[in-house]
Amino acid sequence: MQVTLALLAAAVSTLLLAWIGLRDAKRLRVQEGDSASRQPFTSHRRRLLALAAATPGVLLLAGGWWSSTVMWLGGTVTLVWLWVLWIGRARESRAMRRGQRIGASG
Repeated sequence: MQVTLALLAAAVSTLLLAWIGLRDAKRLRVQEGDSASRQPFTSHRRRLLALAAATPGVLLLAGGWWSSTVMWLGGTVTLVWLWVLWIGRARESRAMRRGQRIGASG
């Protein structure tokens, strides 16, 4: 039961934080340029989603599920870290392709 609660809470938190990362203003500007097809989230919306992402952990704490809270924290941090690495990889490969095209034409 504790592992199930922790995994469910980590999944909810990770999805919300990943959604924030997809609509990050700096990432959109760097990866997609000024003509980004997606608009970044406002500060208010980002804060609201971050608060919603922290809610499962707070509920686990309030319920006294300490081991589930630790698993939630570790799982969320790990999954978000992997998500950031994956998003950064896509930017790097596009930049490398642009550099190869520029180098090949010159």
